[in-house]
Amino acid sequence: MSWYDSALLNPVYSKALEILSPLITETGAKVLLALIESFIIIMFVMINVLVVVYLERKLLGRMMNRRGPVYAGPPIVWGFFQAIADFLKLLTKEVFRPARADPLTYTAGPAIVVFAGLAIGLMVPFGEGLVGLRNEASLLYIIALASLEPLGVMLCGLSSNNKYSLIGGSRAAAQMISYELPAILVLVTTALLAGSIDVLGIAKAQDIWYIILLPLGFVIYLITVLAELERTPFDIPEAESELVAGFMTEYGGMYYGMLMAAHYIGVFVTACLAVAVFLGGYGFYGMEILQASIHPALFTIVTLVVFLIKVYAVIFLLIWIRAAYFRLRIDQLLELGWKRLFPLAIVNLFWAMGILFAMG
Repeated sequence: MSWYDSALLNPVYSKALEILSPLITETGAKVLLALIESFIIIMFVMINVLVVVYLERKLLGRMMNRRGPVYAGPPIVWGFFQAIADFLKLLTKEVFRPARADPLTYTAGPAIVVFAGLAIGLMVPFGEGLVGLRNEASLLYIIALASLEPLGVMLCGLSSNNKYSLIGGSRAAAQMISYELPAILVLVTTALLAGSIDVLGIAKAQDIWYIILLPLGFVIYLITVLAELERTPFDIPEAESELVAGFMTEYGGMYYGMLMAAHYIGVFVTACLAVAVFLGGYGFYGMEILQASIHPALFTIVTLVVFLIKVYAVIFLLIWIRAAYFRLRIDQLLELGWKRLFPLAIVNLFWAMGILFAMG
């Protein structure tokens, strides 16, 4: 399955295949269109990342009464020029690396982190038929791709030839690993309840949203997401008062821009995954009735809009938490992950098994 299978893009795909096949053979045309599809999905994710950055600046500016992010720019899009200024600053800054840094791993670290986030985005069901790479084990692929991020972060810290970066990278790896286990347990619990390890299958199986059946699981997932993304109150690897900027200390220019882009790609795709496995994906009340009464292409757009509304509701919650809470200590963070969330994730698993038995 791909986006081209949707009622929205299938006519375009068929026409493009008809035009290109005589020129570069049918196989060449399919490969070219597959690459174009991947580019479209990546651009869709990156556009949403820009929106997330703008919203976070805007909302935090309001919550913390910071004038720049709220009023910079013309009245219609107040705050938008703040993001433009930051982008231009990163684009024009000199790109350099420390003299004794390992050139291969120094460059590979940010690339791995960005790749992991974008690859997850290719498997997200954004709407009816809007799944870039559909397979029967997509949840397992997403878990595997998410586990690449600690590797990229650790490479950033190790390759920089800086003690602050090394400590920040080590903290990040320990933090991510300790919170990956409860996150995986929670995701496996939703798969158990749905009887599928396909993200789209889990979304479609939710006659009752799993946030209602598994409220503890949703809370655990949100906490682990904050820790995996190193957002407040879990931003210990980037604690500027202790580690300058953690594993990012020696990165500047667009290298730093890649790491920040990877962070917000992570915010967007993890919110998408939360919607898919806990909030019914793009499903909504009266979906079947609407599907039968409007054009399939229009229905695809409606499902996309519904999905994004849910995604931005989750993102708003993540931003609100960042504004409201303070940073934990490293010992408190690890204790929360191993001694609190992991046992609670097991309790959530047994709760789901109880629901299965009750439902027969």
